[in-house]
Amino acid sequence: MSIKIPKVPLYAKNIKFWGWVQSIAITDAIHVAHAYVKSGGFSSKHKHEVNYNRFHIVSGKLRIDIYRNDNEETVDLVSGDTLDIEPQVWHRMTALEDTHVIEIYWATDGQSINAEDIVREDNGGVKVPCVNIPTMWSIDINKTFKEQLKQSDISPRTDNQIPEEMAKVWCDQINNPKGSVDGY
Repeated sequence: MSIKIPKVPLYAKNIKFWGWVQSIAITDAIHVAHAYVKSGGFSSKHKHEVNYNRFHIVSGKLRIDIYRNDNEETVDLVSGDTLDIEPQVWHRMTALEDTHVIEIYWATDGQSINAEDIVREDNGGVKVPCVNIPTMWSIDINKTFKEQLKQSDISPRTDNQIPEEMAKVWCDQINNPKGSVDGY
């Protein structure tokens, strides 16, 4: 007796700044996706109107920040852990190391699943390490990040280092998920 396994359509990877997402199965009742989040990668702060969102960690370490009624809770997940987020709950994921996660979405009260059911407050990205990065330019800590990207606003340094205070400012700006880096 042979078992016939139905063919499942292969969905394209949806490339993100922080990694990628590839749907595995989509029906009216459920959406299953495999996501890869590179270390330091973070999603937007977002919520789903009607969909539940389950995270199951295959490998790596993922931090989920959950925002409920002006309270913030942080949950760190490792391989084998699972966490459910209810509809209408703001959340963000951040990879503490390269992470593979299965995400499962299902709708409430018999409603059909909606792949577009997402409300974003900001954008995702990748956090950079806060270190004094070697560079060929001096930095004026009184200028904005965007102003300093203009070639005319920076000058060569002989010591090849960003001053420590500016490296911290840049790192904080780059790592701020609310987009304080003037849209970059």
